Amino acid sequence: MQILMLSSTFPYPPSRGGTEIRTFNLLKHLQQHHDVTLLAQRHAHITDADVAALQQTVSELRLFPLPADPPAGRGASQLLSKAQRFGTALLEATPPNVRHRYSPELQAWVDAAVREGRCQAITCEHSVNEIYVRPEFRQQVKTLVNVHSSLYAWVRTHLEMGASPHPLRDRSISTCCWSATKSAIVPNLPTSW
Repeated sequence: MQILMLSSTFPYPPSRGGTEIRTFNLLKHLQQHHDVTLLAQRHAHITDADVAALQQTVSELRLFPLPADPPAGRGASQLLSKAQRFGTALLEATPPNVRHRYSPELQAWVDAAVREGRCQAITCEHSVNEIYVRPEFRQQVKTLVNVHSSLYAWVRTHLEMGASPHPLRDRSISTCCWSATKSAIVPNLPTSW
């Protein structure tokens, strides 16, 4: 099977953090029986040696630059910028951290791969990668979102435990995350868990 694996984090070396370790071990296992194409975003700390080592683990590795951080402002300018990002998140039902990492180039690559039949399955290695899976892909490829790092579940748990430092913001983010997951990935889900 040809598997397209989407990972906004670069999963090598498999010692940087839980998401990287889990993603690396999953792709290593999948590659034993399938052809895995990994799309990842290259961070500043990734060396050419890291890229070369990871290329040995997959059938194909495609790297995309990580978008730049929003400019840091002060006072009213920073507050306005945050309000604009939050408003956009609410309107698009997409959390700000997901929009921040979004790459139009990566999206174009995924769209072409699905359209041209270069994959039979897509796996998203973090909930931030769901943004690249269009609803219409459900008719063309199998899709799996590994929610080991689900923003929706993290926010929901913190709200339920009363541990959220920003409950109003997190309720809004939770709604965005649930709406995006429900509409983009899985059809006919209930409106609450």
